Amino acid sequence: MHYVSLLIEFLRGRPSVVFWTVALTQAALWTLIPALFYSAPPGDVPLLLAVGHEFVLGSYLGPPLAFWLGEIAFKVAGSFGLYALAQACVVIAYWAVFALGRGIVGTRHAVLAVLLMVGIAAFTVPSPNFGPAILAAPLWALALLYYWRAVGEGRRGYWFLLALDLGLLLLASYAGLILLVLMIAFTLATARGRSAMLNPEPWIALLLLWIVIFPHAAWLSSERSLVIEGIDESLAATTTSARARARDRTESGRILRSHLCLCFCIGAGVDSDRGRLCHRPARSARPYCTAGRTFRARSRGRRWRQGSALPRTPRVFRLVRPAVRAADADRRRNSGISMDARNRSQNCAACES
Repeated sequence: MHYVSLLIEFLRGRPSVVFWTVALTQAALWTLIPALFYSAPPGDVPLLLAVGHEFVLGSYLGPPLAFWLGEIAFKVAGSFGLYALAQACVVIAYWAVFALGRGIVGTRHAVLAVLLMVGIAAFTVPSPNFGPAILAAPLWALALLYYWRAVGEGRRGYWFLLALDLGLLLLASYAGLILLVLMIAFTLATARGRSAMLNPEPWIALLLLWIVIFPHAAWLSSERSLVIEGIDESLAATTTSARARARDRTESGRILRSHLCLCFCIGAGVDSDRGRLCHRPARSARPYCTAGRTFRARSRGRRWRQGSALPRTPRVFRLVRPAVRAADADRRRNSGISMDARNRSQNCAACES
């Protein structure tokens, strides 16, 4: 008899419950541990609070959204509010990946993707260090989700959510320009993307995106030299030592290997004949399904009379049921005999002693 772990059965039967249990448990863990054991905010959080206290439209550290939210969270709940805000960003990123995976590969595989993300260090140990990178993670994941629903599923209302999300992403980190350029290139390069651009919603969404980023863009047009100097200083600080360069090459190699492994896994799940992901039908719960498939596979080469049909699987299973019962009875009888012999030997040994 085959035994399956209760965790695997729970994952198969209630995948959504598994997702929320894992995500909220991690969020509670990395909110309480820093709040109880950290004597001061970690990393660059003090600098973030110093810049966000002025509520400026930008600084040499980048766009202002992360600084504003950090200052608001600190004023409301202190350091605990900062840690809770960081974990809320991580949970939203998990949910976006879960929703995107559920629409592409199914609920169970989406939960497995999130469980693999939990093992990534960037979403665990450094997560209490709230900043532009932590804030950009959920916005980036939500942008991918909204883009898939707008272009992949043809739900045109998500163009407005995509524009709002991309605007907030650009207000959180300039790295959002990379995602914006990639989305534009993919939309123009695919037939589905070009057909989606024929609708009015993408163009209205473009106007909404410009409205969101306009205040920071106006500030950037006059203070771009300050931002460029800040970027140059950060690049110089990360590339001064040979040790830092070696660490960067090591991390780049690890990221490259992980992406190659991910591409291999995706390629292994693609049907080469049809060029799409395989969706295997669920196994039947009937106990005779295996015997029926075997019988039908062996009987394909036989020539049946015209008008006759293959025997039904239950009838075939009834033919082998007596043999199975007899074998089970023999096994039980033999096990009982061996048990009685062992008991007698133990009693004889006790009497002799």
